[in-house]
Amino acid sequence: MPPRAHGWKGCAAAVAPLIIASSLLLPGAVFAQSSRHAQAGWARLRFETGGPAWNRHQEADLVAVARLRAVTSLAFVPTVHGASLDDLSEMVKYPFILSYGLHRKQRTQRQKENLCEYLKRGGFLLVEECANRTVTPDPLKEFFASQEFFLKLLPGSRPVLLRREHPIFHCFYEMNEGVPFTRSPGYRYDSGKVDGLAAIRYEGRMAAIVSSACLHCGWEGWGPPGHPERSLQMAVNIFIYLMTDGR
Repeated sequence: MPPRAHGWKGCAAAVAPLIIASSLLLPGAVFAQSSRHAQAGWARLRFETGGPAWNRHQEADLVAVARLRAVTSLAFVPTVHGASLDDLSEMVKYPFILSYGLHRKQRTQRQKENLCEYLKRGGFLLVEECANRTVTPDPLKEFFASQEFFLKLLPGSRPVLLRREHPIFHCFYEMNEGVPFTRSPGYRYDSGKVDGLAAIRYEGRMAAIVSSACLHCGWEGWGPPGHPERSLQMAVNIFIYLMTDGR
């Protein structure tokens, strides 16, 4: 395991309550960057869905939280918060929110405005799907539909498929194989050629990552031996990269 990442220092209120200055000691380099969060809390985006429940397999999030507590000096509270899409004041408490099935139901105008404002203030979403075929019969379809949702929400944004050379795969753990997919038999995956992790870039930064890898199913223990661990490592890399760079 890489050495422990240290230190989140200082506080500033330049952009709502989402900004603090951070200094993380990563393997081989020290990153002193401006990051976009005010508290070390883990949240799911709470809303009515047209598919799987927003809190499906929420207990798996605690596994990711435990790993972040273990490898960083962040004082994560070992709980999963529900940040309502109808309440911007709840959303902005968390710089990083995991979302599930966001695009599968038409959002109200208020919800779209809240989400747009959250992202414009510097918040970030990780959008996941489930590896269970009865829940997500066609992950590629959902992968592209989710990207389209953000392109309509944030005019001027663009999706970028993150290849294995991207720093997000090397900022803490070495993920030389790229995205660790959680697969179910018969799933229509493209093994990273057109799917995996797609960054939604907006005004020079990542506003969201859309994932077809079903990482959180790996956190819950799905997959062959060694896969749950790699899924956790990918989660740590995503979080650390976004909070220290995010470009």
